[in-house]
Amino acid sequence: MRRRGGSGAISFRISFNHNDTRLITCDEEGVSVWNLSNQSKLLSMKTENPLRIIVSSDDQYLAVSNYDDTNVWALESGQLIKTLLDKNTIDIEFSHKESLLGLLPNNNSAEIYDISTGEKIKLHSGEAVYSIAFSPDDTTLALGSHYYIGIKFFDITSRKLNSSIENTAANIIKFLVLPEFVV
Repeated sequence: MRRRGGSGAISFRISFNHNDTRLITCDEEGVSVWNLSNQSKLLSMKTENPLRIIVSSDDQYLAVSNYDDTNVWALESGQLIKTLLDKNTIDIEFSHKESLLGLLPNNNSAEIYDISTGEKIKLHSGEAVYSIAFSPDDTTLALGSHYYIGIKFFDITSRKLNSSIENTAANIIKFLVLPEFVV
């Protein structure tokens, strides 16, 4: 790992894996996976200008988005699994069952990709959305909007709007769906 005062790029994003054995860093050169026990670099993956990173809760996948696309890698091997061509992705989130990846492209919609099958589900929210979260049972997708000032809940199977909460806050940037609150 680069230390303060050393040469090299500054990390723009960092994330731990879920069992606290790896640290993932992003800078203008790409993505690096580090072993926390001995601070050695395990993997380097090239991607231009990574903006967002997320690790699946089973530590199997790593998703990285930039201005042009979102790449999904196998976390342990660094093998590229899938490139999703979505311009200007605002947010990304893995489902709790690991095979689903939610994306918010900058087009008033949410997209869900099944990593294992390649199936794409598109949900239209009607306005700009800035945050995405899966319910703990992966049946509901919550979308938070800055302009709408609320949260919309979509049933993933039927692809229909279940309900919404209006006027929740002036600015919804990021939120979590807790197990106690499932619509």
